[in-house]
Amino acid sequence: MDRWILSELNKLIAGVDLALENFDSQLAGSLLATFIDDLSNWYVRRSRRRFWDGDPVALNTLYFCLKNLTLLLAPMVPFISEHVWQSLIRVAQSNQPESVHLADFPISDAKRIDENLSASVSLSRRLVELGRSARAESGVKIRQPLSRALVSASGWEKISEEIKTHIADELNIQKLDGIHVAEADLVDVSVKANFRTLGTKFGAEVQDIAKAITEADHTLMVKHLRENKSFEINLKTASGKKVVSIDIDDLVVTETPRTGWSVASHAGESLALDLALTPELIQMGVVREVIRAVQEERKRIGLDISDRITVNWNAPEQIALAIIESETEISSEVLATKMVRQSKQSNSDNELGLWLELIKS
Repeated sequence: MDRWILSELNKLIAGVDLALENFDSQLAGSLLATFIDDLSNWYVRRSRRRFWDGDPVALNTLYFCLKNLTLLLAPMVPFISEHVWQSLIRVAQSNQPESVHLADFPISDAKRIDENLSASVSLSRRLVELGRSARAESGVKIRQPLSRALVSASGWEKISEEIKTHIADELNIQKLDGIHVAEADLVDVSVKANFRTLGTKFGAEVQDIAKAITEADHTLMVKHLRENKSFEINLKTASGKKVVSIDIDDLVVTETPRTGWSVASHAGESLALDLALTPELIQMGVVREVIRAVQEERKRIGLDISDRITVNWNAPEQIALAIIESETEISSEVLATKMVRQSKQSNSDNELGLWLELIKS
């Protein structure tokens, strides 16, 4: 993660420098917005536990990114960048220039740019979005762990195990594998001709092409299009035989997941979730919901993020069993020094029937 964000930072410096040299502030702003999203919604979020643990490498990497980002932003947001410079950079490094506008503009280090790593992380984020889409379609909450997901995407085999772990964590999946079989094993595919695009391209031949599309093997056609971007159709016309080439936009594709799977696809990349739930997975989901309930109660009563607590609780027997068996995990996540089951009856309206009382330790 550190190597990735530093690679993105050096790409950003080069891009913004070139954009401003060409007086293209719109491009510079777009590049900066993309990096801010990468930094906050991926690097920081994926590194939260490292920050909580006070990992000096993670903290120094974040500081380095914020310092250079402030310098890059200075020409376009002069007052905000100056405020950050005085409140953060000058506090941490008193020997820095008196103002951000008196500091040198950053210089990109090409040796720190890793295009392969950038491509792998970019693919992982797209797969996470597909997984969230599949989750939403299935109605299974993200806090409910699932046993596995299958992935079909160009470049999947080049992704490191660490990045695969990030995908699994984001989607709450125990195991990730590539799809080594045809997508037909997961979905039923049907297609219809898109007359709007076909009519523009082929005019009077559109009806013959639409008939050929209907008669083709839809699964093989879609698979071939996603892999090769085009598909050739043999037409029989009054004037003889003819070959025409279509692309994915010339079709209206409908994919219906087979029972027990939820599949999301986009631009030739697919992710399929196995929705089968075992008793162990269900119990893990209950534990996640308990952690969420405690964290929400912490916020409600105004506890600081670092406050240690005693958790007094009660719940129906099945929920209680899950809590007792996972007490160590729950305590670690919610910063509980002690968890005590009480005899109180739950008057909570949450779906777990969980009663909570949090006391600052």
